[in-house]
Amino acid sequence: MKQTNVQKVTDFELVSAIFARNMTLFMKVNSISGNALAATSGIPQKTLWVTMNLKNIPTLDTCKRICDGLDVDMRAMISRTLTEQEVQRTKRVGRVFDTLLTLASEKLSAAREIVEAFAK
Repeated sequence: MKQTNVQKVTDFELVSAIFARNMTLFMKVNSISGNALAATSGIPQKTLWVTMNLKNIPTLDTCKRICDGLDVDMRAMISRTLTEQEVQRTKRVGRVFDTLLTLASEKLSAAREIVEAFAK
């Protein structure tokens, strides 16, 4: 029987690819260069390049510093592949998320119903 080598993609690799795609999209839409992001995030350009080109899996600290440099919410940037419009709203979505975390259970249920009604 012929053996086939199948490389399994880990959750970390998947999240890294999502993050890299969203980061690259945000930079493109907002005309942010690697030099500018390196300056605002304190992350070396080489680290940014290997992250954007999926040559490594960034640490959470690196992701956080990149997101702080871009002024976006890291939770949204790693959640799923975002559209141009969604990637622009990550900071606002993050603030809403922070508020939702503080709500009592019954208020959270009401908020969910409202959001779901808007999503229809």
